[in-house]
Amino acid sequence: MVLPNGPEMAAAFVAVAGAATTAPLNPAYTADEFAFYLDDLEARALLVEPSYVMMDEPFSTLDELTARTLRQEIIDIWQRTGVTIVFVTHSIREATFLADRIIILTRGPANVDDSYSVPIDRPRDYEEPRIGQVEAEIVKRVLGVWELEKT
Repeated sequence: MVLPNGPEMAAAFVAVAGAATTAPLNPAYTADEFAFYLDDLEARALLVEPSYVMMDEPFSTLDELTARTLRQEIIDIWQRTGVTIVFVTHSIREATFLADRIIILTRGPANVDDSYSVPIDRPRDYEEPRIGQVEAEIVKRVLGVWELEKT
């Protein structure tokens, strides 16, 4: 795929991102500013029209409030673009909130053990009780797979 140059590139960039910024990442950004930065990254990643986007624990070092804001931004990106997002996380609640399907891995070396379809309709609220119930079901499965469940 050949990307446009000059004004065409700028127009395509803004069209994909919505409200994009090209500001460099600054750790002192507020959650809203970081969301604009995420829009910028989204635009760069999605300009090439990928069939999927890989995200490897993108929020693991963030405070919970910022991470919640950005989780919702990921959902908004997915809804706007329809692109498949492969999201790696160690947070089962985060996976339950974001995913339609969760892949459960064995202990290292990791292999796929199970695939779990999240039975919660969208839109989802991070605090809704059903998310906690599904999280508990998945934790029980993982403990069994990892042979950590007490009998």
